[in-house]
Amino acid sequence: MRFLFGFICVLALSVMGCHEDDITYCESDSDCPDDGDGNECTFGRCLTVGFCGYHAVADGKTCSDGVCLRRTCTALTSVSGTVTLIDSDTESPAADAEVSWFGTSFSTTTDTLGEFSLELPFGTVVLHASRDGAWSGVELGTVSDAGLVNPDIEILADAVVAQVAGDLMMEIDEEKGIVSVDFEPESVVVGGETATILLPQAPHDFAFTSDAGGNWVVSDQLLAAGSRTLSFAGVGYENQLVVDPVGVEGVNTCGLAVENPTVIGIDIPVRPKTVTRVQALCAPIP
Repeated sequence: MRFLFGFICVLALSVMGCHEDDITYCESDSDCPDDGDGNECTFGRCLTVGFCGYHAVADGKTCSDGVCLRRTCTALTSVSGTVTLIDSDTESPAADAEVSWFGTSFSTTTDTLGEFSLELPFGTVVLHASRDGAWSGVELGTVSDAGLVNPDIEILADAVVAQVAGDLMMEIDEEKGIVSVDFEPESVVVGGETATILLPQAPHDFAFTSDAGGNWVVSDQLLAAGSRTLSFAGVGYENQLVVDPVGVEGVNTCGLAVENPTVIGIDIPVRPKTVTRVQALCAPIP
């Protein structure tokens, strides 16, 4: 039976795009315990029988180890957090904001306090929050055995971004995104830290931060005693983004707070009218 199945797959390669690597072999369902994903003979995989191998089951379907995710049964843990709306000089809970685990169908809506709860897998995840009248927010985090502790996603009211653009006397394109790199900790960041963002095309229109007096300034590096956030405006719409924080020569070194998501298969999303926040951790040079 295994030989026949493989032979059928070879015959179908040219007409169906079938790949032998997609086949999970088993003699019969009785050889495998029921894994709860709709097909007993899949060894914990979220698959159903197809003409040539097995076809993927949609993400979110319950299976033996939690839910189906990228064709594999995956354990999830509950994560709670908040979404905050930044509007002029005020911060308030963002009620009725949609929060999603980026790249999947998992989503929820915040309550009147801006709070949400979402089932997430262990490892690096990307959370996306959106609401009408505001720039969406994207946060990266790592879910461990302790969960992702109180993730707080900020979204910016349209008026806030318009005010920043006016102060800078620059145009911030809503058809593109903003990438903000937050440098920590305060005791190590001295000013002069920067970052590069790499995309196949022109990466951004301009970079900006704020000075010691809280004034917005067009600059490609942090300023002494100023904000510890360096933002890149006009980042083109791409599926993958590589962010490389750079410290001050002879003073400190900086790197991403989470492992480079593009290395482990999770994209840092850049989307129109979205602020993607990336955390950089710096350490002093001995």
